Formats: sequence, structure tokens, C-alpha cells
Amino acid sequence: MKSHAILLVALAALALVPPAAAQHFSEGYLLSGTSIQLMTDKGTITTLFDNPNVAHGARMDVDNRHVVFAVGDLFRLDPATRAVTTVMAFGFGSDGNVIVDHHGDYLVTGRHPSAGYGLFRVSGTTVTTVITTAQMGLNIFLTAGLHLDIDDGHFMVQGYAGKSAPGHPLLSIAPDGTFQTICVNVSSTSTPNWEFAQDIATGDFYVGVQNYDRTELIQVAKNGMTTVCATSNVDLDMFTVIGADRASAARPRLVHPYRGVLYTTDLHTFATTTMFLNAVSVTPRCVDFYRGRNIQSVRTATGKYTLHLSFPDHPGKSYVAAMGWTGVRPGIRLNDGRRIALNPDALTLATVANQVPALFRPGPGTLDAQGEARGQIDVSFLPPLGLPVHVIAVVLDGPAPGGMALIADPFVMIL
Repeated sequence: MKSHAILLVALAALALVPPAAAQHFSEGYLLSGTSIQLMTDKGTITTLFDNPNVAHGARMDVDNRHVVFAVGDLFRLDPATRAVTTVMAFGFGSDGNVIVDHHGDYLVTGRHPSAGYGLFRVSGTTVTTVITTAQMGLNIFLTAGLHLDIDDGHFMVQGYAGKSAPGHPLLSIAPDGTFQTICVNVSSTSTPNWEFAQDIATGDFYVGVQNYDRTELIQVAKNGMTTVCATSNVDLDMFTVIGADRASAARPRLVHPYRGVLYTTDLHTFATTTMFLNAVSVTPRCVDFYRGRNIQSVRTATGKYTLHLSFPDHPGKSYVAAMGWTGVRPGIRLNDGRRIALNPDALTLATVANQVPALFRPGPGTLDAQGEARGQIDVSFLPPLGLPVHVIAVVLDGPAPGGMALIADPFVMIL
């Protein structure tokens, strides 16, 4: 059966089954003080790395199931061997955040010893400046939240103006260094601690803000409008960490730890519930999930990419992958509350049907014993377009609702 027929049959079958219960993440990483831990929704915690010299300000991302974190320098942790290697010696002090883009490069914010505060690209052993705050004409620190915008692939950066200064802007920085101010001042609090996540269903961002007497969860729309969604009177770390667990849930949620308890917050009702107790012994600083990293890519040459699919809970299962250029919403809403976050278009149909193998060759196929697969994307025959496109993948499994065991979050690329 052709791949597009498989997908259509699965979608049709899904409309006939009752709604399924929302799932938690299967496993994810948590940075807790001086350690990096692997946690599951069953409550099991395994320490992968512990170093008393790790600064509390570190933020991390996942690079093909390896943890990348910035604590002065840039490091990479192999969860299987627990080996930590230095990717780049920056000398940033305790400042720094890191994300991985579609090139497989590391984007790092912080204070460069010579260039000052800014956004920097690490590609192999080469460091280039995307833009500095001096070039922006802004007197702010770039040591807070860093996020890859699912819509256009731009780097969302939360600026920090200082404890007593007004103006903590949310910025959108394009890969070429041009930037746009989304929101001039996310919050008037004098002690912000900015972590944020994006709701794929709406494109809005949710920012966790510390205040003297409370913690706030603030919604920031793409037009810059802000709304205080929820407040808490607990200590200042309640929403320090925001990780979106959204791929299989009917409604997106934030997952955030506080004093050894892992909580989840519904982004529609903003009701907070306990996921499980005794997650960690100290206040964690960062949460990340495998689920949001099912798809990644690495540039191998100009216009050529290796696509890496990772579904560790589904080894040996069949999968279908597709690409689209018309965005991720409204997407395809399924009967059990799940959503395929891709608008079907001509490119989607062509890639699902494997009609353009010279352009897109990641499947359909079968995941290996580790639940992984690789494919190729080749647009070297085209000039650079600056066009955001999205890749989606679905793991197929007959007994699962609608024959779909897992629907990956979309992956954005700029071609």
C-alpha cells in the first residue's frame, strides 16, 4: 500500500474510535542544580551527570538524544555512556542558553568575552556572531529564555534589562541577524526569571516570571499583547521552568517542577495538577523532553540535510513522514483530541506519496531497534529561498487509536 494511502486509512480509522486519554511524556531530561537527570512519567529518576561546578544558570536542549548544555562553556552529554565532552570553550561565565537549529548548529546566548551579550552560532568548531545587543542598540542582557519559533524558524530571545530597570523585551531574531521586537516589556517585575514555551496550536508563547511576592505565567501573542494567565503565591520558582508536553495531549500543557514535585498546567484552563511527587531533591532549572525532539536535521552540504527521526518507545514500527510549506495550523484535528500539526498542501501530498525522492527521502519506512531512522532532504538545485517548511512524522501501529501510535511535533526548517 502506498504511503499516502496508509496515512489516509489511518486518519479515517481514527475518526471511528472514542477519544483517548491524554498522555504524559514518556521520558525527559531535567537539570537540577548540579545534576542532569532522566525522568519518566512513572516517577523514576536516573542521574546521568553530576558536577558541583555546574552553574545554576544553565539551560539545555536535546541534540539527537544527547543533552547539550551551556554553563560558561558548551557541553554535550551522551546519556548511554554518561560521558560529557566539551563542544566549545566560550568562557561565558555562568551565563548561557542553547538550542539546536535545523542545520544541527548550536545557537547560544550569553556574554561573549570580547563581543559582549548576544546570540552566537556554533557550527563544528567555528563560532560566528548572529547579533549582539550593542548592534541591536539595546542595553539588555541576553541570559534568559531562548526558543526556536515553530512558525518561521526564528530565534525567540527574552531580554533582561536588570533588576531595577524597566523594559524586558521579547525578541524574534532571524538567522541573518535581523530582529523584531515582539513585545517591548513582557512584565514590569524587577526580578524576572525567563523561561518560555510555545503553544503550537496558537503560536502564542508562555513566559514564566518571578516577582517578589508571587510567580506569574504570562501569555504573549504574536502581536505583542500580554495576558497574565495564572499566579501563584508559592516561592519564586513555581514557573521557573516551562516545558511544553503537547504532542499527544488534546490540550497543550506546561510541565514544571517545584521542590521535588512535578506539576502540569493546562494552557486552556490554567489548572495546575500534580504529575508525581519526589521528582528531585533540589529546585530544578530546566526540563526538556524526547517527545519534542522526534525530528531533527543536520546540514551536510549547501542545500543538503540528513533528517534524523527518533522514536525510542517504538522500535521496529512503521512510520510515514511528510513536508509542507503552508504552516502548522489549523492542521488536522483528529477524533481522539490529537492533532497533526501540518496543513496539507501540494508538497505534503507529493512527499507522503514519495513522488519527489530527489527532494525528500525519509520514508515511509521502518524504525530500527533503537526506534530511529534517517532520511535525506536535498534542495541544492534551488537557490536559497528563506522559506520556512515543516516536516511531520507519524508512527503507525495497528492496535493504537486510528493506527497511529505517535504523532511527532512539527520540525521547522528554513530552505
